[in-house]
Amino acid sequence: MTQDADKPVKVVRATYEAKQKVGGGGFSDKMIQAAEKRMKDAAEIFPSAAKHDMDKLNAILAEIRNGNVSQELVLRIKTSAHEIRVNGQMFQYPLVSAVAESLVSFCEAIKTLSGLPVEVIALHLKTLKIALDQGPRAIMERDRVELLSGLEKACAKALEA
Repeated sequence: MTQDADKPVKVVRATYEAKQKVGGGGFSDKMIQAAEKRMKDAAEIFPSAAKHDMDKLNAILAEIRNGNVSQELVLRIKTSAHEIRVNGQMFQYPLVSAVAESLVSFCEAIKTLSGLPVEVIALHLKTLKIALDQGPRAIMERDRVELLSGLEKACAKALEA
C-alpha cells in the first residue's frame, strides 16, 4: 500500500457552465424522427449521388483508352472509388462498397495502364453500375460472393501479366 492510500479522497464537483449555456441536452422524438427520415431519404438517393462518381470513373476510363496512361488518372480512379466505397458502407450497399474497395486495391497494385488492367477496371465499373442499379439487397449473397470472386480472379490475372 502506498502513502497516498491513507489520504482522504477529495471529491471535485464538475461545473456545467457549457451545459447551462446550451441546455440540458437530449433529443425530442420529433428531432429523432426527422433525423431518421433524412437518413432514409439519403439512402434512397445514394445511387443517383453515386452517379456523379461513376461518371468521373467512366470519363477517366475513356481517357485511358484514348492513350493517356498517367499515374494521375490512377489516383483519380482511387479517389472516386474510395468515395463510392465509403458511401456504399454508410448507406448499406454492401456489394457496391466491396466492388469499390476491390477497385481501390487493384489500382494500388497495378504497374501499367494498358491491356488487361484497363479491362479489369472496366469490369469493376460495369459491376458497380449493376450493383447500383439493382439496389442494396436485390443481389443475393451467393451471387455477391460469385461476383466478388470473379473480380478477384480477374485482378490476380491482370497483376500476373
